[in-house]
Amino acid sequence: MRLTLRHVYDFGADRHLVGDNLIRPGAWDALRLSVTEDHPLVPVDVNGIILIAGESYHLLYHDVHGIRATSLRLTNTYGPHQLMKHGRQGFITVFIRLAMEGKPIRVWGDGGQLRDFTYVTDAVDAFLRAAQTEKTYGQALNVGGIEPISLLDVATACQKELTGWRPETGLREGLKRTMAFYGEHGEHYWE
Repeated sequence: MRLTLRHVYDFGADRHLVGDNLIRPGAWDALRLSVTEDHPLVPVDVNGIILIAGESYHLLYHDVHGIRATSLRLTNTYGPHQLMKHGRQGFITVFIRLAMEGKPIRVWGDGGQLRDFTYVTDAVDAFLRAAQTEKTYGQALNVGGIEPISLLDVATACQKELTGWRPETGLREGLKRTMAFYGEHGEHYWE
């Protein structure tokens, strides 16, 4: 049996949370990387339209029937137990799988496209806190990661995590060492 909002209302449930990825990267304008709850929802595909309709449906039931509903707009949630056999649960699963298989990770364009990621336990915590906070009822709230990161940086991080390799020498220190070396041995390399 599929549980609908009407069932929730008829059975007298006292709260209802809904979460999905309503924040579509295609809708972000280039000058406004921080997406607030009042940012225009501009769907870029049919799925986006369905998500907006679902959120509106839940919030309407809050307004009309008093069901304490909150919509959490999740961004790129990742973590253990995601299905890895295809890319339909986000590109990060593809990146992780390719890195673990030792295969190259291809990034479209220059890799500078920014995304933010929410680890699964942080998303669960957001749901739990929203369910316990009356101020959230009737609201749509964004749930995102700590900071935006480029796709190229995500691909690099996946590969580094697998091998444990981390760069240890910053550019300034590397230049200092290189210039000291050439200062001492440069005559052997100039000609």
